[in-house]
Amino acid sequence: MKLQPGNPQFDAIGLLIVEAHRKTPLGEVATTSEQDAQLDVAIASVIRRSVTLDTWLYCDSRDANGAKFMCVLNGLDKAGLRQYGETLRDALIANPLELPGDTVVAVEAKVGGALCDRTHPTNQEQIIVDTAYQALLEAGKPSLNPMKGNQPIKILQVTEA
Repeated sequence: MKLQPGNPQFDAIGLLIVEAHRKTPLGEVATTSEQDAQLDVAIASVIRRSVTLDTWLYCDSRDANGAKFMCVLNGLDKAGLRQYGETLRDALIANPLELPGDTVVAVEAKVGGALCDRTHPTNQEQIIVDTAYQALLEAGKPSLNPMKGNQPIKILQVTEA
């Protein structure tokens, strides 16, 4: 943002973290690590097809509960970042994903995001990452307000953490 003053494309930096995993079945289902890896690949494919060309993507596949996918975006405000997260989530949950071996898997997804803009700047990328993870933890939690219900997407400004 400091290098591009006056350029609206660099007025904000947003980070979305998408957590998607196999929809919880009614009974107990055992999966192999190979099936879990195939699901992560299918999720990554849907995300790649759903993002714009100027989105930077990263996958952290070290989590035992499934990969987390990160999208870095420029120039969006909080509402735009939320809408982008909703688009990604909708693409993942709209239809079951097809895996090799004619397996079809429905997924659940939630999205946490953080936004840094000229009004709320930071020089430390770890603050943005930590804020996005905090938002991911809050996404999907039951709300005290019954009108809101469970919100599978949560976006925080870096100063709101």
